[in-house]
Parts: sequence; structure tokens; C-alpha cells
Amino acid sequence: MNFLKLKDAANKLLEFMEKYDLDDYNERLVKRNLNELIYVIDTDEIDLKKEKEINDILYSLFPPRGGLTEMYVADDDREKMNKINDELGELKKKLANYELI
Repeated sequence: MNFLKLKDAANKLLEFMEKYDLDDYNERLVKRNLNELIYVIDTDEIDLKKEKEINDILYSLFPPRGGLTEMYVADDDREKMNKINDELGELKKKLANYELI
């Protein structure tokens, strides 16, 4: 696993959320989990225990309902909304497929 690329993807998603002012209850939980993920990656060496913790955090980002699973950006301009949500989708894929990074 490339944890630096995983951390980079988490940081980009946090920047995206700030840029589009995503700040309801669900988004705050996602931000907390992303910050926790970054913190775990930054601290000490990555061992099996930390790998499990990272996997648990990633799992919590994609629950059956809520989290990144149902996150999207709404906008009156449909074309703009689709473009923004495509960007969001790419960021989500980077986290969901972290083993392929």
C-alpha cells in the first residue's frame, strides 16, 4: 500500500469539501474520519496494527448509508453539478481503491 498517495487523496478530498462548503452533519463526520486517517498515516511507522486502523477508518468512510457513499454536490446548473460530482467521484475512487494506488 502506498500510504503517502492515500494521505494525498484524503487531503485533496478535504480541500474539495472546503472549496464547495460541504459542512452538514454527514460531511463533518467524513472530515473527522479523513483527518483521523491523515493523523494515523503521519504517526510513527506503519505496522500491522496501524494498517488495520487505516482499513477501519476507510471502511467507516463508506458505510451503506451516509459517509462518502451518499455524498454529492447539488447545484442549479446541471452541467456544473455533473462536473463537480465527477471530480468528487474520482476522489472517492482513490480512497475506495487505495490498495491499487
